[in-house]
Amino acid sequence: MTKGKVFVIGLDGATLDLIRPWASDGKLPHLAEIMATGAFGKLRSTIHPLTAPAWTSFMTGKNPGKHGIYDFISPSPNSYSIRYNNALSRKSVSLWQILSQAGKKVGCVNVPFTFPPEEVNGILISGLDTPSTKSPFTYPQDLAEEIKRHVGEYVIMAQYRNSRRAYVSEIWRMIDRRLATVEYLMDKEPWDFFMVVFSATDIVQHTFWKYMDTSHPQYVAKEAAEYGDVIYRVYQKMDQVIGRLFARLDDQTTLIIMSDHGFGPLRKAVYLNKWLEQEQLLQPVARSNNGRGPGHALKGLLGRCKKCLPRELKDVAIRCLPELKAKVDSYLVSSHIDWSRTQAFSFGVHGSIFINLAGRQPKGIVQPGEEYEAVRSGIIARLNGLTDPETGETVVERVYRREELYHGDFVDLAPDLLIEWKDYAYTAQQDYGAGVTSVFQTRSKFEFSEKEHNGSHRLDGVLMMCGGPTKSGAELQGCHIVDLAPTILHLMGTGIPEDMDGKVLTSALTEDYVAGCPVVYGKATDSTVGEVERTYSDEDAEKVEERLKDLGYL
Repeated sequence: MTKGKVFVIGLDGATLDLIRPWASDGKLPHLAEIMATGAFGKLRSTIHPLTAPAWTSFMTGKNPGKHGIYDFISPSPNSYSIRYNNALSRKSVSLWQILSQAGKKVGCVNVPFTFPPEEVNGILISGLDTPSTKSPFTYPQDLAEEIKRHVGEYVIMAQYRNSRRAYVSEIWRMIDRRLATVEYLMDKEPWDFFMVVFSATDIVQHTFWKYMDTSHPQYVAKEAAEYGDVIYRVYQKMDQVIGRLFARLDDQTTLIIMSDHGFGPLRKAVYLNKWLEQEQLLQPVARSNNGRGPGHALKGLLGRCKKCLPRELKDVAIRCLPELKAKVDSYLVSSHIDWSRTQAFSFGVHGSIFINLAGRQPKGIVQPGEEYEAVRSGIIARLNGLTDPETGETVVERVYRREELYHGDFVDLAPDLLIEWKDYAYTAQQDYGAGVTSVFQTRSKFEFSEKEHNGSHRLDGVLMMCGGPTKSGAELQGCHIVDLAPTILHLMGTGIPEDMDGKVLTSALTEDYVAGCPVVYGKATDSTVGEVERTYSDEDAEKVEERLKDLGYL
């Protein structure tokens, strides 16, 4: 087999719905050239099309039933509390670990869900699940200080601080610093496989979609005059970055450009726990006259502190208050829901429902077997009839039982039901209790911030390939995110673990290459069956929570 090099550029959330017309108009010349001279098409994401399961499925070549990550958060065992997922939650080995074991030199920068960084044959800088640059976020560990000396302070994620204009500047700084880091490492480190993920395309579409979309229900012409071109300018900036990195590659190196999901407008947020209450599947506890408990006042105080404190004092608060905050959050969950009379509840991004199952949840009341299936079937039937009260249109494309989507040793970690919204133009909100008065909400607000989501993920992302044995001028069909790991391994002359779910994308490769380089499979990779008791310290969990709230995922 040949032993080519592969360079992967991840454009988080990039969509052909924007790239294709802009490239055709000459506004994205480098992407246009790659599409014309290589192969490209849509790349189907996971259900849900969410950062955590999508990037993990990419790096393992497996569906979430085999790697065990379905969301940013997961239920803590034998409780109703949550914990934040990271690389420790992953139950399968990564692409860069497989390549390292095969003797390949790898470089990996900013791929989500790679914290804490694993030991590789090369270098690794972890992604958005990294609590802060004070955490050990690089392998080798002293690489962080080296980057700081030669490039400057590394930026994990641009932070929103109640100013859209300042946010745009932060995004620009994040892109520039990441590019400088990659170029420094490419010059310094030998590599056979190199990958970098740029998150700017995702975060600007979440926040600025309504300013460029005149059909969006929140479109305001006055604001669009200032912010209507922000998304385009970020795509244009990324086109320039791609051109700069592409120029560094020789003809024998395969360039892959991909996104974990696509993007489009967000119409409304759906408060699933409120809906479950209306359907009498979730029962609230009796409330006081004002419907609020002491936990709300305490949480409000913590929220005002987080919003008003300067950064240096906020970091002190993060170190001092995690235990108190955890108690407040726990109180708010337990104080609003009567678990002894609740059959189903929701948490997580996009729309996931868990059955309050006896023997699994601490106060589960639904019995396994016939009752469990009857509750699931009833919820599916009712969700299929859920309509937007303003338009009268149904909002659910399909509700899946978890075993209809996933297979593998870790399906039991998945939500019992997953909702695919119509075009994913709706998203689920996790809030419940006082202040949540209706199932549908036009605006998806961020806690303690003027920022809001008005764009949301879609199932179809982007795939482009060029260089090496890539076929020229091919538009690809039927590509899935799990296909990329086996395709990369094949291009690099490494056997593909037989338990990967993805296929080699031979339709993107020349006929001569396909005929001369048969696909070779090897033994299955080992899974991590043991339960991870702790993924973050309290202090780190608070920082991760703050970032996920800033991004709108919590």
